[in-house]
Amino acid sequence: MTTGYVSRFSLPTEIVYGVDTTALLGSEIKKLGGKKAFFATDAGLSASGVLEKVYQVLKNSGIPFVLFDKVPVDPTDSDIDTMAEIAKREGCNCIIGAGGGSVIVACKGAALVANNEGKMLDYVNGEDKYPNPSLLCILMPTNAGTGAEVSKGTTITDSTTKKKTRILGYRHAVRLAILDPTLLMTVPRGQAVASGVDALTHAIEAYLSEKANPVTDCVALKSIEMMMTNFTRSVFTPDLEPKGQMLLGSTMANIAVSNADVGLSHVLNGVVTYIYESRALEPMSYGMIHAVLLPPTLEFTMAACEGKVADLAKAMGVITCNQSVWEIRKGIMARLDNLLTDLGAPRKLMWQGLTAEDIVETGIKMGRLSLDINKQGSTAVRKYNREDLIAVLQKALP
Repeated sequence: MTTGYVSRFSLPTEIVYGVDTTALLGSEIKKLGGKKAFFATDAGLSASGVLEKVYQVLKNSGIPFVLFDKVPVDPTDSDIDTMAEIAKREGCNCIIGAGGGSVIVACKGAALVANNEGKMLDYVNGEDKYPNPSLLCILMPTNAGTGAEVSKGTTITDSTTKKKTRILGYRHAVRLAILDPTLLMTVPRGQAVASGVDALTHAIEAYLSEKANPVTDCVALKSIEMMMTNFTRSVFTPDLEPKGQMLLGSTMANIAVSNADVGLSHVLNGVVTYIYESRALEPMSYGMIHAVLLPPTLEFTMAACEGKVADLAKAMGVITCNQSVWEIRKGIMARLDNLLTDLGAPRKLMWQGLTAEDIVETGIKMGRLSLDINKQGSTAVRKYNREDLIAVLQKALP
């Protein structure tokens, strides 16, 4: 550790993990002072019946709740403002959410806006830009994905610009995350793959981040090991054990990345997502875009992280004994390729005619990419130039 080195790690969210832990929801709400709940989910999950046992827990506990089952995919600031307005009008003092990443971020945003006087966009692009902390918020993820239930940040889409924007701050963090593997039983296969790849990307990028520290490294490596071991079985079998390991692993991955930082796959994903949304192209899920971008960005980044590749390889199940760094890196890429192939994940972006040059120029105009190495920040573990970005992106294009 060098002089001047400063590292931070925090975990403001309490985690309860285990089979059927949703049965604790009522008692946890009461313990934390909740009186009336705003319960949010999406239409598909509500119709599936998987949440009936959760609703019954609330009823048996005598906790009144307002059900909002219209959370859209990729919620915008206006969606969140609507949720907060309903919660305020109904006199709810806690926000409960059950769902995937879209539900999780919508609930986090609504919990903040409902306890303040402004709108969602009044509190973005900075840390702690709000006078009051969020309402009590309890979240129950129903897939092994973003892990946003334990993040101090919330990323949503600006309904006007179509760009991603963020709320940051520890007073915005969720109070309790309940991780119950039984909630993953009805997740469609494609969604399970997409969300799992997103989680794996979090863990790998956290481990290779410039802001990584011994604590985040331990959490990231263990989550990588858990997910690499259980990913395929969690998708293709009904077994609770691998699903539970993926769920906990995805949460651990976000703990790591929230305290370290994301990497180049996330940066480029934001640009690609903006392109297809702003140009009204056929949508491609965030996780599936990572399935395409993670291999070339990881290959590029590892060249600047030679001291960490052996431990990464071990976590991924790659043999490292008597192997050179080059051979270990090659083994990591082969292991990742085999996993994505087994999962049936896409290997190329889906849009014909989109060029690497177009993506790079759009990213620069958005401010997501910079060719000035002094402005590339911690997301660029290996500093890049235009030619580097084009070479990485060309491997992702059809």
